[in-house]
Amino acid sequence: MTPSSVKRSRLQGFTLAEVVVSLALVSLLLVSLAQLLWSCTRYLTHTTLTTELQQSCVVATSRLVTELLESNGNSIRGDENNQRYCSFGSARNAAGEVTFDAAGELQWHSIVGYYVAQNGVDTALYRKEKNLDSPAPNPPAIPSGYNEAFWSNEPTAQRLVASRVYYVDVVSSTTVDVILGVKSHDGQFVVNIKTKLKARN
Repeated sequence: MTPSSVKRSRLQGFTLAEVVVSLALVSLLLVSLAQLLWSCTRYLTHTTLTTELQQSCVVATSRLVTELLESNGNSIRGDENNQRYCSFGSARNAAGEVTFDAAGELQWHSIVGYYVAQNGVDTALYRKEKNLDSPAPNPPAIPSGYNEAFWSNEPTAQRLVASRVYYVDVVSSTTVDVILGVKSHDGQFVVNIKTKLKARN
């Protein structure tokens, strides 16, 4: 081999076939990495969203159950048809205190409503309270008109309890069943909680 032929072979480089095979291998590697990254991102999104929904559901259920425990089974009305509201009597006054009359009997001060309403692209659970004309010695009977539309239009201040709640159902008999559901705005992720309690008063 002459020095000139050695110099020529070093300058030839890769063949077209070698380049094509290399590009194919790199492409396969990049596609695999992209699929892995997409799967990890989807899993992280799913986990984060599910955790947020669970937290929202637990917060809403906890607040509602706390108030229902202080109510009376005969003073609770749920939405049997659409699961969009519940109304119940409360023995707490505007200051959040429980009061008793001269005979030591518990006084009832208001009717509380929890209802589902639109909140941007999602729905949410709201709370409103309507004071009775005067403290009552017995748990107030909840009128059938105290429904979702009533609470939405009631001029008292509303409080956001939890976002992404799409239904709330309260069934009162000897015990009170509370069922609450939250979901993502696209409806792909849903979390439901059901609990049972006994009103104390």
